[in-house]
Amino acid sequence: MPKMPVLTKEQYGNIYALLAILFWSSTFAVGRTVTEQLGTIRSTAYMYLIGGLFGMILFYTRAEKRAALFNLSSRFYIYCGFFFILFSFSLYSSIGFALNRTQMVEVGLINYLWPSLTIIFAIPLHKLKARWWIVLGMLLATYGISLSANRGASLNFAELIVHAQQNLFSYGLAFLAAISWALYSNLTKLYAPNGGDQAIPIFVFLAGITFLCFSVFVPERSIWDLHVLTELVFLALVPTCFAYIFWSRALQHGNLVIISALSYATPLLASIFSCLYLSIEFTQDIFFGAIAVILGSVICSKSVVNHKK
Repeated sequence: MPKMPVLTKEQYGNIYALLAILFWSSTFAVGRTVTEQLGTIRSTAYMYLIGGLFGMILFYTRAEKRAALFNLSSRFYIYCGFFFILFSFSLYSSIGFALNRTQMVEVGLINYLWPSLTIIFAIPLHKLKARWWIVLGMLLATYGISLSANRGASLNFAELIVHAQQNLFSYGLAFLAAISWALYSNLTKLYAPNGGDQAIPIFVFLAGITFLCFSVFVPERSIWDLHVLTELVFLALVPTCFAYIFWSRALQHGNLVIISALSYATPLLASIFSCLYLSIEFTQDIFFGAIAVILGSVICSKSVVNHKK
């Protein structure tokens, strides 16, 4: 019987990235039904608090994990913790303050710029070199993202500008979320190359505390039942707790360029999951968006040279 191939740390890191992306793909579909019943700010606070508590129980009952917290640099806690909480707050606030469902889709489009921004920030932070066609790859991937993210709606960039002028606060927060996550991804690789996932439960819990404090100033009505409770627990454990932990491990051990290229599939997978979960038609826009996303990802990946693994 042939032996099973042994995977390297980098390959495991890339697999962790793929799993995190699959987990995150369920966020918008399941999150939409939860926020409709519990409110955007309050449901997000519950989600991060539950996810953070579960993560701390999972991690910190083991002495080696608690000890590993002291091996992380102060720069990691300060910079990565700040950008993690800023990302969480900016993303879900931008969704909550969107005026309608169409704007919420457009907010998602802006947030999906983070893979391109991750590569852009990686060039100076990790001393990478990129060929000129990285711009073509980013433009093509962004175009594919716009097609896959609109879920068959009649959206274009002219309409996006008009809607952005109507609600600059929400769109500004969405762009801030994209920048924050791109910086978090790069700084984690820079400041915690050998560890850092053990701090994720702390970051998640602090994000929940931030939302809980903010919910005092935003009154929302909550309607509880078994179905929404199940969805809330799912969001807290899978796309929040496990996805962030897996993503952190991917950043530590995986190939940053490959991870960034894989992340372009997130809007497509999220659209497919949303179509299935929310009974939305899978349109030609989503199909052709997938082709553009794949081609753009390949171009971006091939444009970067002399990258560190």
